[in-house]
Amino acid sequence: MKAIILAAGKSTRLRPITDKIPKTLLQVNNKEIISYMLDSLQNNGVKDIVICVGYRAKQIKEYCSKNYPNLNFVFVENKDYENTNNMYSLYLARDNFDDDIILFNGDTIHEPVIIQKMLKQQNTAMAVDTNSYDKESMKLIVDETGKIIKMSKEIPPKQCYGCSVDIFLIKKNDLIAVKNELERIIEKGKNVNEWIEVMFENLFRAAIINATAIDVDNKNWYEIDTYEDLMGARKLFENN
Repeated sequence: MKAIILAAGKSTRLRPITDKIPKTLLQVNNKEIISYMLDSLQNNGVKDIVICVGYRAKQIKEYCSKNYPNLNFVFVENKDYENTNNMYSLYLARDNFDDDIILFNGDTIHEPVIIQKMLKQQNTAMAVDTNSYDKESMKLIVDETGKIIKMSKEIPPKQCYGCSVDIFLIKKNDLIAVKNELERIIEKGKNVNEWIEVMFENLFRAAIINATAIDVDNKNWYEIDTYEDLMGARKLFENN
């Protein structure tokens, strides 16, 4: 098992506090955002960590190396982070697609039990909050078996199974399809400014990958994009 964390962006909506520090190193109750992920991974025996960096890459590298000496880090640098999005960062990391992968965006915190549950899955899977409906979140439609058949921001409440938690488990046998789709979009389509969800939606809709939606069972998580999100995350996790 290997983890990939996408943490290259500038986080302009959190300026000015991100003028001197990358978002993933902001603290939520005296703990850096990225540490919520790294602690959960380390406690579950995942030691091989790929981090896609860009903005203030040196700070992230130094923090990880200093605070997690027992983890094996590979840093993939997206030097064009100002003009690209997280799909491009994942594309740059594709040489590391040699084992089952648990994939995160670098701006989400969560209770460790969510990762524990994801790591137990036998097939490619996506963590979903079935008690949430947020206009800006990616939403899912699943069939009667829990298989994901569509993912979009535009899914209406009556069809929505839940919202993405931005944690993906990709089994090794599906990674060739992921790699091929990344290369098709970026190399052939010349589209470097898309989210990873676009790639997944293409694969789910075409039934190239069969992925299961995994409910987080009311466990806490928070995606941090704005000041309001940062305050909300601090309040939600104040007792953890």
